[in-house]
Amino acid sequence: MAGKTPIPAPLSDLDPDTAERPALLDAGPRLLTPEEWADAATEELPAEPQPPRPATLAVAVSVAALSLTVLAAILAAVLLYLVTRPPPTPDIPHGLSTVLPDDASASAPTPPPPPPDDRTADELVAAGWDTVGKDAEGGLALFELALAASPAHAEARYGVGYAELQLGHVDRARDPLCAASHDLKDPDSLRDVRMLLARHGLSCPPRAD
Repeated sequence: MAGKTPIPAPLSDLDPDTAERPALLDAGPRLLTPEEWADAATEELPAEPQPPRPATLAVAVSVAALSLTVLAAILAAVLLYLVTRPPPTPDIPHGLSTVLPDDASASAPTPPPPPPDDRTADELVAAGWDTVGKDAEGGLALFELALAASPAHAEARYGVGYAELQLGHVDRARDPLCAASHDLKDPDSLRDVRMLLARHGLSCPPRAD
C-alpha cells in the first residue's frame, strides 16, 4: 500500500558486513577494530622538547669565556696606550720660539759666581783643618784653594791627601801625601803623613831631584 511506512527488517536478518546499521546504533561509543588499534599504535606522536645536552652547555660556556678574554685584552691594550702615549705638544703661536725649556730651572737666571777668596794660603789651610772633620768635601775645597794660591804649600798638600782619604779616595790621596812627605818641615805633620801612608798600604816613589 502506498500510504504505509515500510517496516525495517529485523537486525538478526541483516548481513553484518553489508547491511546499513541504524543511525541510532552508531550514535554511541564503539570499540576499535584490531586494524584501527594497529594504525593508532603506529602513528608518530609529537616529539617532546628535549633539555639542552651537556655538550651544548660546554660550547656555550667556552664561547662566553673566549668573549670575556678578548674583551679583557682589548681593555688592557687601551689602558696601555693611554698610559704610554706621549703628552700632546702645546700649540705655539706663529712667530714665537719653538724651543721650550725642559723644566723651570732652564729659565732661571744663573747665580753669580762666588766672590774671590782673599785669604792667604795659611789661612785657607787653617780653615780647611777646621772644616774637614765635619765636612770632608768642604775641607778639600779649602785645601785646593790654598794650593791654587801657593802650589808648593806642603801643609795644603797634606790636607788634600787627608780629605781624599776621608772621602774614600785612597788612590787619589797617594800623590798629595807623598809630595807632603818630601816637603813638610814640621816633624809632627811628617810623622802623621807617614802613618797615613803605611796604614793604607801606600808607598811613595823615589823623589826625582
